[in-house]
Amino acid sequence: MVRKILVALLLCGLVTAWIATDIRGEMRTASGDAIVVRDGDTLTIAGTDHRLHGIDAPEYRQNCKDALGKDWLCGVAARTALIGLLKGKTLTCEERARDKYHRVVATCLDAQGRDIAALLAGQGMAVSMDGFAEGPYPTEVEIARARKLGIWQGTFDEPATWRENHVRAQP
Repeated sequence: MVRKILVALLLCGLVTAWIATDIRGEMRTASGDAIVVRDGDTLTIAGTDHRLHGIDAPEYRQNCKDALGKDWLCGVAARTALIGLLKGKTLTCEERARDKYHRVVATCLDAQGRDIAALLAGQGMAVSMDGFAEGPYPTEVEIARARKLGIWQGTFDEPATWRENHVRAQP
């Protein structure tokens, strides 16, 4: 009887360890030219596309309105902000999932342990969501909104809504 209990506990421990390893996912570290920024929430490390977990930044071709109602290139600005956060930095990304485009959805930290997605949300260059559900950065977004930073200086379409209305032509 004791032997059966010990075997059951050992099996439970092995299954738990396997699940924890599977959830954690792969860790990637890169710096400098090894990181290519695609847009405001997507980058490539060693040939693998990574989407920052928990945020949705304006699409590269997306325009927003400033406080005076004039168009500005918020998608380009979001990409530029991400480039600025990563320039000359070492980045460590932990895989959390894969999206429908087979990109790694990851939490990425700089060498000081700062969450890159949280920094972008705090600069007003992203909303705290993944395009469909509320994300983990509502405080950063509220501060940026109150200070009228980035996309919060005027009006904009949520990035998910903008994508729905601007479907890319398929090759």
